[in-house]
Amino acid sequence: MPSSAITPIVRQAIKLRLKELEHTKQSFEQRYLLDAKQSEEPSVVRRIEGLLEGIENLDPKFDKQNGNWTSETTKRCIEQARDGGIVTENKLLKLEKGLLDQLTRFRNRMEVSCLHSRLIREALDAETDMAVEDDFDVIDDDREDALKDFEGTCSQQTTVDSSSINEYLSGLFAGEEDHLQAIRNGMRAYGSDLSNGNIEVDQETLK
Repeated sequence: MPSSAITPIVRQAIKLRLKELEHTKQSFEQRYLLDAKQSEEPSVVRRIEGLLEGIENLDPKFDKQNGNWTSETTKRCIEQARDGGIVTENKLLKLEKGLLDQLTRFRNRMEVSCLHSRLIREALDAETDMAVEDDFDVIDDDREDALKDFEGTCSQQTTVDSSSINEYLSGLFAGEEDHLQAIRNGMRAYGSDLSNGNIEVDQETLK
């Protein structure tokens, strides 16, 4: 499904799960892998028990994926080592190394998953940025169209009948020609200047 079809809620849920994956990887490295390599436990048997517990918690399919290095085999070796030293220390060290390798493989799988998650997050962020830019483009286009419409309307020729207006104004002052002649002349001059563009009209003029 293209990222443009992902709803904001789903997008947020995806980012949350990706963040959880990163946190799980960091916790795994601190709790199991690094602790196992830096363990100060002198007993190899106890170190193996800790490794086995971690692997069983992390990977329930461990028994089916590792041939001879199953949890049952490991537990039997631990029991034999405790009972009478039947299992040699070299075999125990080899068993410990196999468990450490298993943890390393698990860590590598998580590393690949986290890499994929970062790519997914970058794709989602890029899609979000593109959507914002598209929104601004739409706003700019709408504004430009509105300005063009306004300019087109202002440039059209009007159908005002100035002679009818003059006749109407003359009728209003028919009984007071001498007294109001100056007012009529001033109004005609103002109207002429206004229609010819000799007077600038601003917000204060329109109030």
